[in-house]
Amino acid sequence: MAYKTVEPMVNKLSDDSIYFGDSPLWTAATSNDLDYIHNHFKNGGKPNQRFNGFGTNHSLIMGAVRNGNWDMVDALKGYGETILPEEQEEYDLELSRRK
Repeated sequence: MAYKTVEPMVNKLSDDSIYFGDSPLWTAATSNDLDYIHNHFKNGGKPNQRFNGFGTNHSLIMGAVRNGNWDMVDALKGYGETILPEEQEEYDLELSRRK
């Protein structure tokens, strides 16, 4: 019997965010996989998909910031990524620590 390959399902939440544990895009941003990110956007990926975990939404930029991936932050901003308003204070704090 032949088995059909099935793509893993992404957990869509009610607000259209994606559970970050299911997302290769989230994994790329948090692990500084710049090639994956460049290919994603080069192939039509849209900016500002939100990811959910621990009961709140997160931006790709903050995923990169929290992992110290500042080259990734710059790349994501170049593709039009933004942070959520509720992430601004944490972003500013981490940016001030970087200087």
